[in-house]
Amino acid sequence: MDPFRYRKAYAAMLQATQLIEKRLQHDVETGVEPTEQHDASVVAFQDQDPDDMDWTPTGSRTPTATAECGPPPSLSEKLRPLLPASGDGDVPDVDRGDNAVLLRKLQEGKLVDACIDKLVKDFPDALSYNNSASFTPSTIEVPRDFGLQLSISINHHMAQIADRKALEKYRRLLGHRKDAAKRRPVKLGFDPVELIKKQAVTLPQSVVSPACTLNNEIHPIFRLENWHGCPDNIYEVLKPGMQLATQFLTSRATAHYWHTLVFGDREPCVATSEAYGQPCHRIRSDVPWSEERHTAFTDFLSNQLDTVYFCFHNNPLPPETVYASMGLVRDYKNGLMRKMDDKCHASRICLHSDFYTTAKKLSLLRYREPAMVLRFNLFLAICLSHEIAHFCEVSGPHHDHPLLSAPEVFWGDNMWTESGIAFETKVFGGRIHPLSSRIDCSLGLACLDYPLKELYDKDENVLYALPMDYILKLQQSETWQQDFSKTGTDVFFVPRNGSKSVEINGANLMIWEDENDADISDHIDGKETEWKRMDDGSIAKNPNSNNRKPQRPPIIQRWSPYGHKRRSTAEGISCVSTEVVDDEDVVPEVHVPVLDGETAEDEVAPQKASDQDMA
Repeated sequence: MDPFRYRKAYAAMLQATQLIEKRLQHDVETGVEPTEQHDASVVAFQDQDPDDMDWTPTGSRTPTATAECGPPPSLSEKLRPLLPASGDGDVPDVDRGDNAVLLRKLQEGKLVDACIDKLVKDFPDALSYNNSASFTPSTIEVPRDFGLQLSISINHHMAQIADRKALEKYRRLLGHRKDAAKRRPVKLGFDPVELIKKQAVTLPQSVVSPACTLNNEIHPIFRLENWHGCPDNIYEVLKPGMQLATQFLTSRATAHYWHTLVFGDREPCVATSEAYGQPCHRIRSDVPWSEERHTAFTDFLSNQLDTVYFCFHNNPLPPETVYASMGLVRDYKNGLMRKMDDKCHASRICLHSDFYTTAKKLSLLRYREPAMVLRFNLFLAICLSHEIAHFCEVSGPHHDHPLLSAPEVFWGDNMWTESGIAFETKVFGGRIHPLSSRIDCSLGLACLDYPLKELYDKDENVLYALPMDYILKLQQSETWQQDFSKTGTDVFFVPRNGSKSVEINGANLMIWEDENDADISDHIDGKETEWKRMDDGSIAKNPNSNNRKPQRPPIIQRWSPYGHKRRSTAEGISCVSTEVVDDEDVVPEVHVPVLDGETAEDEVAPQKASDQDMA
């Protein structure tokens, strides 16, 4: 939608509010004549021009009724005692015909609510706010090249490796690498060749149909009405991920986490409370599965259909860099109330805009890469389940949680509190991250233990790439139809037999640093080089390069005064080519030609040759 329409409508709403306020002030306080009211309205319309580009942003306060109008009865009962006369009887009930009815409507807040409802209905698109002083349309700006904002560049990846190598020297000073097994070089970052060989990026050749075969219904909490600013084509791409998220929420294989979160025994923890400076609770043991708890949890989720909505934003949780976030919706009428008809407090789950960008790209592709689509579906399902765990813990009515600032529940003996990460560790055995923070998961997925090891710890953070057969198994309908009553809680733990990396979550895809050192040529040149540059700028490997010896250009060394081979010097070769005769009696004859006009007496007498001349 055109931003000009937003500005014009917002200015119109401000003008209507100002007109009502001015009319009420003149009627109640001064009792002016209708002609003066008309003049006041004209002045109010002249204050703001709907076509003017100077407009007030949404973050600013909208002019409301004056103090003489009194507080609307719809305010929170906790706030009304703070007002004069408890918010009642502060407005003189003067019968002034139609103005009294208008005054009463404004006092009750019905007029303002009607304006807001009309505004929301007229603008079907959701809005995104970067800060309190900005006003932008809701449509997410997808880059033309479908670039991802969270993706780590090759320069950033190399800088991380350089920083970690510098820290390894400090770790050796601490004595963490004195063992013979740890003296070998640390493998920082994933090896792209190893990722391909261990099938972390490509599917096995034995797979016949590399596609998601889930046919279960999507949970109503993920219905289309709960997604703001999500077109139908984007929603269709996200459907397989929401089907998998539904299995994570309702299956018995993952019920040990959800039943413990909702029905677990929360005990006060004195040691943790002293460390955090506020009351903390801890769940020490898991709750076993039962049919009654399963039914109760299913009813609890079904009762939250209209209490949570989903949206996209380029910064879900400023200033942190996260894949998604969950927050409470501010309620000015009822305040922060947890137990309202057994429903959670209204909440918002915000996904990073890279999810939207990836879904947009996949919706336009006719031939998608099956392996990348499967990885994207899994990571979307994990992120949705992660945030639903926060939604159940922070907003849920299943426990007394009077303070929103209180920490979430602690699990077992952990000294960290994070319900979403607890879901990942309970179900998958560790945190799941996309390689190089690419939400499209084009480079793969990785799993690592939580909490992270610090620099002074002896152990290191090791990341294990998820194999594609494991990712494909989770998205097959046969996997979720089995009987999980005989399996343990580690049925979906990530197998740690694939490629691994230490500390660095990323892969270096750079083949060479300088193209001058590479065996490459344009394919139109007809040269037999290892790499060929195509017309569209891409680089492809020559299929015949394995049958020949690479033809590299001759290396021309620059001249340097150092490093040359030692050749023959003055010590090996004499300076005089003939032997010098030491006999002083022998004097060489010097023949001087006689020119015309000269006599023999004019000839130069023979002289003795000096040693200097001989040398």
